[in-house]
Amino acid sequence: MSLRLDECRRGWRVVLSCLLLLIFSCTEQPQSKTATEEDSAKSSVTASSPPDSATSRATETAQARTSGRLQTGPGNTVLIEPALVDFGSLQPGSINSAAFRITNTATTPVTIRKATPSCVCTTLTDLAGRQVAPGETVVLEASLDAPKQAGKKDAKVFVYMDGAQRPAVVKMEGVVTLPVQPEPPYVDALKGKNAGSIRLRSTDGRSFRVISSNGGPPILVGGGDVAAPQHTVAWSVAGMPAQSIPRWWILTTDHPEQPLVSVRVRNENTGSARDPNRVGRRWIVLDDFIELGEVRVGDAREFTVQMDHYNPQGRGAVDRPQWSNDVKVSSADPRVTVSLGEISMVPKGDLQQGSIHAVVKVRFNGPPSELLFAPLSMSTATGTQILELAARVVQ
Repeated sequence: MSLRLDECRRGWRVVLSCLLLLIFSCTEQPQSKTATEEDSAKSSVTASSPPDSATSRATETAQARTSGRLQTGPGNTVLIEPALVDFGSLQPGSINSAAFRITNTATTPVTIRKATPSCVCTTLTDLAGRQVAPGETVVLEASLDAPKQAGKKDAKVFVYMDGAQRPAVVKMEGVVTLPVQPEPPYVDALKGKNAGSIRLRSTDGRSFRVISSNGGPPILVGGGDVAAPQHTVAWSVAGMPAQSIPRWWILTTDHPEQPLVSVRVRNENTGSARDPNRVGRRWIVLDDFIELGEVRVGDAREFTVQMDHYNPQGRGAVDRPQWSNDVKVSSADPRVTVSLGEISMVPKGDLQQGSIHAVVKVRFNGPPSELLFAPLSMSTATGTQILELAARVVQ
């Protein structure tokens, strides 16, 4: 009797499983996007839509992403082309120009309220208040400043039009390519991962050697200390205290065009947590990592530091006008001597907003070092931020 009951229970389990399988297999499943569709969605224009229908809003947004159209009113359409400017390979430190054509295909004029970038690395022509007649095309000129470090760089441009509830969004992107390209262009030390490797590949075909890895002897994977067109170098942050994990992992090579290869360390402790006072002092440094390549003992170099007013919680309001007063630079590392050159204020909006452009002069005192990594302090009347200076110093 017990055996028969067990057999019945097993039979009912099979029947129940089949019914559940049948129910879920008949339920309509959303189709996944292809890679091409996802790329198009990410890089195209976002349209406005009626606020009373979530379904209509999703439909119109999807249509705008594929067609590059912005609805500014009933029957009024603005076309912005291209939705994506792909520069391909970017030279480190280069300025890359693009042009977006804004065409009014409607029968009534439309006005551009403003155009704003998502990144301070982007410069735009001022089209605020520009009226676009029916059938007219206006050109929005833009530029993307490429960083000196390898990897993908992108920026969005938001174009606000009268009559549209949302801005149009267009995009510029490219990949900064170095003579020695790191792959991947970062150290992935997130979510408990504390070790890995980076492949260094010569993009010009020259053989080279890896001299140091973050100032120490390199650990080469699958190869010896010989010149080759590519190398795989191991990295590890195992055992490092959280605040000692470097923000940059710097590899030194003997490649004549690429003495330093710097890659960002992605870790929970290397982001904004390293600068907790940025909101309180009301300014940030645009680029707080200065890579100067190879220098000689006694050499002098200079670079410009851009310090931007920063008050996101107050929507940019200047509630500490002294933020730009008493600009100073200092170094606690005896291997470098620093001083300030010309200081200028570039206004933006309110006369007390904007940016400080400060020329910093550096002299390298020696001794020679495969990697000199020196912290510099930039300060004003409201606080201090640390800059990181990297160079290979030779005799």
